[in-house]
Amino acid sequence: MNVLGQLRKAVFGETWALPLGVALLLGVAALLKALSPDAWRQGGGAYLVVATVVLLVVLLRRGSRQPGVPWNR
Repeated sequence: MNVLGQLRKAVFGETWALPLGVALLLGVAALLKALSPDAWRQGGGAYLVVATVVLLVVLLRRGSRQPGVPWNR
């Protein structure tokens, strides 16, 4: 499956990993904002962007693995 197909699968709800990952990112963001509001104002947006990209990369890599194909691990 190609990257766009996997992204479509993740976004349109054929998996629970993306919604759970986003919920986790937002929970961590709320915790960071509560613990250090000044640092959150400085780098909160960057955290959300980087964490979202990392989440998507992890989900797409995990989804691209095909069972029975040893070189795709």
